[in-house]
Amino acid sequence: GDLEKFLEANLTEYSAPEYRSVDFLLVYPDDLARNIELDEAQLRQTYDAAPGAWTRAETRLFQQMSFPTEDAANAAFEELQGGADFAQVAFDQTGVAAEELDLGWFAPGDLFPELAGPLFAAPVGDAVAPLASPLGGWLIFRATDMTPEQVTPYEEARDAIATSLSLRMARDAMFGLANDMDDLLATGANVAETAAALELDARSLTRVSSFGATEDPMSLQIIPDAPEFLDEIYFGDIDFPSPVIETSDGGLLVVEVTEIVEARLRGLDEVEGHVLADWREQKLAELAGEAARSIADVAGIMGELNAAYSETGVSFDTLTPFVRTQAPGIDNVGLETVAALFEARPGEIVITPSVDGQHQVVARLLDIVSSDPIADPEGLLAVEQSLTNGLISDVVDQNTAAMYDSTSVSINSELLEEYF
Repeated sequence: GDLEKFLEANLTEYSAPEYRSVDFLLVYPDDLARNIELDEAQLRQTYDAAPGAWTRAETRLFQQMSFPTEDAANAAFEELQGGADFAQVAFDQTGVAAEELDLGWFAPGDLFPELAGPLFAAPVGDAVAPLASPLGGWLIFRATDMTPEQVTPYEEARDAIATSLSLRMARDAMFGLANDMDDLLATGANVAETAAALELDARSLTRVSSFGATEDPMSLQIIPDAPEFLDEIYFGDIDFPSPVIETSDGGLLVVEVTEIVEARLRGLDEVEGHVLADWREQKLAELAGEAARSIADVAGIMGELNAAYSETGVSFDTLTPFVRTQAPGIDNVGLETVAALFEARPGEIVITPSVDGQHQVVARLLDIVSSDPIADPEGLLAVEQSLTNGLISDVVDQNTAAMYDSTSVSINSELLEEYF
């Protein structure tokens, strides 16, 4: 019947991929850290060894006025000492408005050492006597606000220290663990035996494809995120554990393929529901396309589309001009329609599938607006630079390839002996 023919024409769409089942070990520092026990003395020693890690320095919000000479700075400072307003002196002497005086929040470590001492020694609100700027000129500062130094007590820091210290020790232990795993595998131990000997948790996956899909989607199996995992499953042989692999996300991985189910073509009885749904979708799309084309034929080259489609309840909108890389601002109308319109002539009607493939898009090209490079000089420059860089890259690649082809390399054994 129709379904059998549809399936035969699209066999690869419904074929079952190769599936593999595996036992595996995947260990991360976090896994080891959970089993590391730390005594109170270790935690306290770690806290005491790095007081800066648990201290948030005092910060101050500063204002600044700058002067070219020491004399000018001293004159302004004398006014401030006499009770003059900081912002008014700054404006009178330097022309800087009040809102431009704020520098922001700073800790002592954010400033030049020769500035940090005096600035954090002065009371908040008082102007600091003129200081020579390390960058030239003279500066007068004033702190307008501050947050005091805050020290996290040991009791509050303890859990964070325990987590950090156990994780650091776990990372250090990973190298030795990798060697132990290698040694066990070299004796012929499988994944389960290696896990048992090292008190690790071996895990299993049943029938997973090379792209991470399980044969039974309802099994709810969790496939590890390690980038190397699926590659190793499909690289290994059955019942032969892989070597220990250091994954790019910091783990140690060993996989052992326990079952290989070859790829095969599925019968209609297995995929009838999917085939029926896809066949119906294709037929509906074909019927919609035929209907759209027949009505478009009635409209002809110059006919009114709204009138031709009036019985369908469809109305047409006139769009603002768009470029060939830009989808028009209508839901479900994509670049396939745009490409067809850029191949058409003014007045022609194009019919293309919608983005979701379940509808037909009918469009008439009304006009062509020629490009104007001068109107977008930045865009033109970007294209020019892109083309130039591409040409340079091509020339370099071709010259490099030519040099490799035309140049021979040999080893001068006598020279090696002489120097080494």
